Amino acid sequence: MRLILLAILGIYFGSLRSFIKGQKYIQALGKKGEITSVEDFKNVFREVLEYKAPLSDDEIVKFISGDIVDMASGGKQEEGVMRELVAFIEGYIHEDDLIHLLNTARTYHFMWIQFGGKEEYFRKAEEGYTKVIALAPKLPPALYGMLDLYRASGNAEKVREYGERVLKLWPEDTRVVELLRTIETTSL
Repeated sequence: MRLILLAILGIYFGSLRSFIKGQKYIQALGKKGEITSVEDFKNVFREVLEYKAPLSDDEIVKFISGDIVDMASGGKQEEGVMRELVAFIEGYIHEDDLIHLLNTARTYHFMWIQFGGKEEYFRKAEEGYTKVIALAPKLPPALYGMLDLYRASGNAEKVREYGERVLKLWPEDTRVVELLRTIETTSL
C-alpha cells in the first residue's frame, strides 16, 4: 500500500505538476501580446513562477530570464522597465544555477551597453560572470561574455587575461587572436 501511495505522489509531484506548470507557461506566453506594463508582465509570469513543480521550477526561470535577456539585447525597452524586470526575475534566481546566473549577467551586460555605461550594471554583469566562471571555468558564454565586457570597457589588461584563458581552451579562435593582436598595437 505504501508503494502505491509513493508511486501516486511521485507521479503527482514529478510529472503532473510539471505538466501543469508547463501549460501555465504556454498560456502566459499566449498573453504576451496583452502585456502593456511591467505590472502586467509580473502578474502574468508570477502565476507561473509561483506554481510549485519541483522538476520544472528551474526551467521556467531559465525561459523567463532568457526572455528578459532578449528584451535587454533588443534595446527597445526603457531603462526603468528593464530595471523592474531584472529585479522581478532576480527574486526567483537560484545562486547555484549556471543558466540563471548567466542570464542575469547577460541582462546587466546589455543594460550597461544600452544605458550609458552605468557602473552599477557593469559591476553586476562582472559579478554574475565571475560566479558562473567559478562554478564552470570552461563555459564559453561566461568567458566570452567577460571578454566582451572588458573589451567594451577598454580594460586592455582584463581583455588580455580573458583572451588568453579563451585561447587556452580554443586556440583556433581567430577573432580572439586578432583582438589580442590589436590591443598589443593600439589601445582599446
